[in-house]
Amino acid sequence: MSSLMSNEFMGSGVAGDPRMTSPHHLTLPVEAIDRASVPTHDRGLAVRVAVLETNVHGLKNEVSELKSEFREFRKEMRADISAIRTHDFRLLFGALITVALSLVAVMAKGFHWI
Repeated sequence: MSSLMSNEFMGSGVAGDPRMTSPHHLTLPVEAIDRASVPTHDRGLAVRVAVLETNVHGLKNEVSELKSEFREFRKEMRADISAIRTHDFRLLFGALITVALSLVAVMAKGFHWI
């Protein structure tokens, strides 16, 4: 970014120079691309692509491991929750029956049925 702000691209710094009016309208040198020629950095590109493929393969393995671990965790949590629900339901049902029988006993005593 600092090379874009150098005098080489901004002009000589003389007031009134059209290149100095707006820093957003910089004209950068453009290189022609010859598609027929093979670039010299092509060998390095193959190495970088191989490294990227290795990294992507490793990431895929890690994601699949995380998915399998998450599935196992979810199965364990479902089993634990169903066990808790069963226990809570039994406890709640027992409390409901106890309250109902106690109410019947109090009513029977109050109405002199007993």
